[in-house]
Amino acid sequence: AEVTKYEKFIDTAWTNSKNSAVVKIKSWIDAPWKGFFNKHGPFPYPKTGISEDKVKNIGIKAYEPPKDLNLHRGLKRIFDNRIKMLEERQIDWALAESIAIGSILDSGHHVRLSGQDVERGTFSHRHHVLHDQEKDLVTYIPLNNLHQTQGNYTICNRSLTEFAV
Repeated sequence: AEVTKYEKFIDTAWTNSKNSAVVKIKSWIDAPWKGFFNKHGPFPYPKTGISEDKVKNIGIKAYEPPKDLNLHRGLKRIFDNRIKMLEERQIDWALAESIAIGSILDSGHHVRLSGQDVERGTFSHRHHVLHDQEKDLVTYIPLNNLHQTQGNYTICNRSLTEFAV
């Protein structure tokens, strides 16, 4: 009896739905959108880019460590390739990330990067903290050496999630 009652209810609802031709939309849905979708959008777009000279300058400073820092030879090769990319007006993710962070620092803002292995990057792409290969506990942070009035760059490695288990 219950199944028959339910099937009748479903059939009636289905039959009635075929007679419904108009979907009623509440007027409040349209109200806040007037003027929202236009050629330029509802918000101003401030200029956020930097000059090509500044891109090159930040990129070079990010990947040319001091001469007295004993850099791992594998990193030397990577850094030389990134400088070459700048000269050829090419860019990869790691270089773009360094330039983006550097441009924020350049404008005087503090940047704090925190996470698992953020000094190197998950797949060793970042290299924002350089470790001297011959002198213990000697490190260099290139993006903290752009110029005197830049913002401070703080890099905080956190434990890998594997250690939390």
